[in-house]
Amino acid sequence: MHLDTATWEITRKCNLNCMHCFNDSSSFNEYGLSTKNCYKIIDKLDGIKDLVITGGEPLLRKDLSLISRYARSKFDKLILQTNGELIPQIDYELLNQFNEIEISIYGKPDVDKKIKQELSSSLEKSLEILKQENIPFTIATVLMEINKEEMDYLVEFSKDIGAEGIRVQDLIPFGRAKNNNYLFLPYDEKMEILNKIKNMDKNFIKIGYTQTCGGGTFFIELDCFG
Repeated sequence: MHLDTATWEITRKCNLNCMHCFNDSSSFNEYGLSTKNCYKIIDKLDGIKDLVITGGEPLLRKDLSLISRYARSKFDKLILQTNGELIPQIDYELLNQFNEIEISIYGKPDVDKKIKQELSSSLEKSLEILKQENIPFTIATVLMEINKEEMDYLVEFSKDIGAEGIRVQDLIPFGRAKNNNYLFLPYDEKMEILNKIKNMDKNFIKIGYTQTCGGGTFFIELDCFG
């Protein structure tokens, strides 16, 4: 057995309030460990190939540059998952420390805003910055009842904006999603949509869905307390 990937929710604070968020992230939540203790967590992940830094919103951490610089040489891949809203406010050197950046988008602007429950005022600017700075990025989305008609749009949008690809994830039944049952698609309908998406462009589209859990076998997930 070899664990390939660790996903680390480095903070539960978030500037958005997405209706499907599996760990109920918000501006009121925990910031996470101190910088020093984050270093200790990274050291304990010796042998892991890829580290995914997620949240909450990781860019809310003022020490993310220090943490990512410390982690950069210890993993084959360092991946940042972000909603992208704060990119215009940060040093682009930080973004270049990551091998991959994933930006969360859930549909056309009106649908995206409804799901995030906040105004996505700077997202378009953020994507343009990444494109201008030649920083590779992918789009990440979650398939739900509320955005099931948006998948074709998201694939074309991702291509048009210059993304490396798009990752379509399954809805996780925890956090706020657990209290919003109407977001869940019936299994047969979900699989029909996922199979259709998969066949659109197999090199560009990745489907993050599996019927078996790889936790503790292929990957581990850490919360903001490590």
